[in-house]
Amino acid sequence: SRVDAQVAPPGSGKRSRSVLRLSGHIFDSGLINTALDLIEDAGGCVEILEVCAGNGAHGTSSAVMTVELPSPSLMAGENDTASSWTPIERLVSRLRELARARPAASASITILPPTFPGGSAGD
Repeated sequence: SRVDAQVAPPGSGKRSRSVLRLSGHIFDSGLINTALDLIEDAGGCVEILEVCAGNGAHGTSSAVMTVELPSPSLMAGENDTASSWTPIERLVSRLRELARARPAASASITILPPTFPGGSAGD
């Protein structure tokens, strides 16, 4: 079953949609919280499709989520080198920067193909 975790209502206008997987120590490090805050700050929304919690201190977790962001993104802190990127690409870049800043998270962020359940508009 799916769990809705909408952090911001979709606005009017064109939106960019993709499915992301966050893997690693995403709960212990707080990376999942930061990711949701970042999406909310960008005016986006998220639907959590899957969560797998790791067991014990060495177990890793993963979360698969559909993310929708306004186009163009309203994300603060964008730089000129990323100006041709899609809102999702900018988000993933920021998430990867945050993951690198938290080495204990041992995290990875992956854009999944649109064929993943929840990834296309028809799902």
